[in-house]
Amino acid sequence: MRASRSMMVLAALVAGLGFAVPQASAQGTTTYRYERRTEVHTVTPERDADWTRFRFGISGVGGGLVNGPEIGMGGVSLRAGIQVGDLFGVYYMPVGLVGALYARPDGAAAAGLLFNNAMVDFTIADMFTFGVGPSLDFIWGCSDTYQTESDCDTADPFFGANGRVALNLMPMGGPGSRHAMTISFDVHPTVFSWEDEVVGVTMLGGLGFEMF
Repeated sequence: MRASRSMMVLAALVAGLGFAVPQASAQGTTTYRYERRTEVHTVTPERDADWTRFRFGISGVGGGLVNGPEIGMGGVSLRAGIQVGDLFGVYYMPVGLVGALYARPDGAAAAGLLFNNAMVDFTIADMFTFGVGPSLDFIWGCSDTYQTESDCDTADPFFGANGRVALNLMPMGGPGSRHAMTISFDVHPTVFSWEDEVVGVTMLGGLGFEMF
């Protein structure tokens, strides 16, 4: 009888241990979960905001006209338009000049010129600018008293063209915004007469400021 009770107690202990071990194992297990997140950052280049921008320039100019009415002159050149990036520009460039017609039988006479240039240009390494474009030109002060001046004795516009080379001294400003002092040289042919092939050539040196 005592042996039967001992066997029952032993069986109960074994059953209890079998039940307790899984419970302890389950309570001691920790599950970790990892969540991977991907963050996307959009970076906009700073220069995009100023990629297309207003440009402006002004220069004092002086020179002369040859192969037509002989004129020594000085005046002002303005430039206003659009700069696309740091390389390409499109702008209107009026040039107003006053001077004197020389070698006239009655002495020198006052003359005035206005060039209306539509220009495109390219700037290389911020320092060197090369431009070209057509023009409508006006001239005042001509008469038929000397050589080919009769060819420009009219209030009608003449066809012309302009070529410009400029050196931008110490250009300053960050990407998309530059300004500099400029030294320029312009060559400007004007067709006074298609029939007689009278083409005057104006050559101008200039010193000014450019925001481009």
